[in-house]
Amino acid sequence: MFVYMIIGLVGVPIFAGFSGGMGTFLSPTFGFILSFMGIAFAAGKITENCRGFKACVTGAFAGFAVNYGIGVTWMYIALSLWAGEGAGISYTAAWASMIPFLVKDGVLAFVAAVRRHPS
Repeated sequence: MFVYMIIGLVGVPIFAGFSGGMGTFLSPTFGFILSFMGIAFAAGKITENCRGFKACVTGAFAGFAVNYGIGVTWMYIALSLWAGEGAGISYTAAWASMIPFLVKDGVLAFVAAVRRHPS
C-alpha cells in the first residue's frame, strides 16, 4: 500500500480517475488512499491469529472504520482549510455526505468476511 501511494505521488496515474502526482496529496479524497496502510494493518492484525468467522467480521469492520475515520477526516480538513475560506463544511456534513458509501461498504465488508470464512 505504501509503494502504491508513493508511485501515485511521483506522478504515475494510478489513482481514481487516472490521477497522480504530488497535487493529489491536497485532494479531499487522498485520505482514503492514505488509509490503505492502516486498513491492511488493522484487518491483518485482527485476523492473523484468530481465523474464526467473528475475527473475519471484526477485521473487515476494523478496516472499514480505519478507512472512513482517516478518509472522512482528511476530506473535512481539505475542504475546510485547503479549499479556501467559505468552501469548508462541518464535520457532521462530511460524514453525512458519506452515508451512501458507508452503507455500500458496510455490506461489502460483511460479504468479504462471509466469503473469507463461509462457515
